Amino acid sequence: MGYPALNSTKAKLAYAALSESLEPEWDALVSIRGGGGVDFDYDQIKSEVDELRQSLDAEMGRDELRHFEAELGIILHRSLRPSDAEDPDFWRWVALCLLREAVLDRHPSKDGKMPSMANFGIGGRVECFPYRAYLRADIGHRPESDLTDDSRYELARRGDDQDFWRSHLIRVRYPFYRPLAHALIEFQYPDDSGRAFLRTGDEGDGIRMLAKRLQRTHANMAYAVLTSDQCTCLIRRLANGLTKSDGTKFRADG
Repeated sequence: MGYPALNSTKAKLAYAALSESLEPEWDALVSIRGGGGVDFDYDQIKSEVDELRQSLDAEMGRDELRHFEAELGIILHRSLRPSDAEDPDFWRWVALCLLREAVLDRHPSKDGKMPSMANFGIGGRVECFPYRAYLRADIGHRPESDLTDDSRYELARRGDDQDFWRSHLIRVRYPFYRPLAHALIEFQYPDDSGRAFLRTGDEGDGIRMLAKRLQRTHANMAYAVLTSDQCTCLIRRLANGLTKSDGTKFRADG
């Protein structure tokens, strides 16, 4: 049941070596946690991710990035043991060692320099790219037994706005109550086209305002007691009067 881990101090050493175009001395940096040796085929995960990378253009556009993050997260969520995924040091190893090329695909080096340490989980796990992708799949996952394996991740594939997932789902607490998260995804992205329902971007009268209203309401309401239908009704009520992507206003009673 053991798994590789890279603590923050050693992750910084690995990052420094990679910044100098040197391969870190992994044997000296990586520890094994969980008891016993590593008994899991992480190379199979890397193989699947490499196939995904090769299926996309080297210069990823918006659609490719949306597909890449979603599919990477699904691979990780399908494959990893929950006990591994709980440890931030495990995700540093994934980002810096196992799937470093995937991180660089998503956050390309600029002027020959490594991308921000945060993308590798140094300074905060939630900004670690493989972990973010895993959380996207976890939040969007529907475990119903009557669904096909592919259909269980259909919601995780929705959305062409990375800020929607990072700012309004992954970085806040309420989405970890799945019915509310799923209702929000279905409201903002009602189909798999990637088109947003409420206005995105920096404007304060679209999805950003809905996210703020959800957070304020969470302080006075236990989301965990709501049914799926109640979550949908709550989101529609809180979205009343906000601006849709086509410039018109959303009316909850319309």
